[in-house]
Amino acid sequence: MESINRALQVLNAILKAADTDGNISDDLPDDLPGADSLQSFFEEYEKKLAKLLRKQMKYYCKALSAYGAEDIVSEEILNLFEEDLFINDTFENDMANLSNEVLLPIIIALCEIIMESLDPDILFEELSERTEADVTEWGVTLAAFIFLATRNGILGAISVAITGNLTVSALITALQDLRVFSRGRASSIAKNEVLTALSIAQQESYGQSPAVTGKMWVHTDRQEGNPRANHQKMDGVEVPVDEEFEIEDSNETCMFPREPKLSPAERMHCHCVIFPVIDGLTIVLSKEDKEALRQQYIAERRLKK
Repeated sequence: MESINRALQVLNAILKAADTDGNISDDLPDDLPGADSLQSFFEEYEKKLAKLLRKQMKYYCKALSAYGAEDIVSEEILNLFEEDLFINDTFENDMANLSNEVLLPIIIALCEIIMESLDPDILFEELSERTEADVTEWGVTLAAFIFLATRNGILGAISVAITGNLTVSALITALQDLRVFSRGRASSIAKNEVLTALSIAQQESYGQSPAVTGKMWVHTDRQEGNPRANHQKMDGVEVPVDEEFEIEDSNETCMFPREPKLSPAERMHCHCVIFPVIDGLTIVLSKEDKEALRQQYIAERRLKK
């Protein structure tokens, strides 16, 4: 029972830090490996993402500055964006690289924390190759979604400028004020993806921990405004570690909340988590027996590549 209480303390501290912008290491046990580095990973991701968004905004505004400030925005400018600027924007590649650079270390740090809290006999050593590949793929998909939203925001601003006979100067100001380039957007994305990293780390850690036989969906009621009714219905649902949840009132399934394959309607701003279901008989096995079970899991994940 001590191990499950310790694990729940860890998960609640991570969620509290994500909600309050606090320092996660303030609420974690002092002896947990990886706790000191976790907050710096959070902050690094948000800061670097905000920098990428500013760079992207400057790229578009610089292209517009080639026109006269008082020139009226026309279809020519719309064509410039669609046929040149969007195509040559490096954001997607830069963002995918950033996610790979920052999110993998976050997941590793979280795995270290979670696995130690579950069973000090079985400490985290490495991610399964399948999980590494999934994280890399997730980074590429995430970058594409972010770019698409940015593109739509820009096209909307250009459409308003053309319809309203606005000047290039006014369009530049409108682009600079778009939320898609804001620090607030960077913070929102970073929080959502760090929570996704938590879900991935939970799934990996539970899979590698022989004493964990199942996982339970927990609705945290942290979503502001109007929590998803179907996620509230999921609260307390248990499935085996290697099986998917069937989301209530939905045709979607997932291994964990915020799994990248989920639609935005099920994924974005979701603060649900999965708690481990511990087998009291397995946790008292010898360290050698538990390690053999962990290696079996890693080998099976390798075969699923």
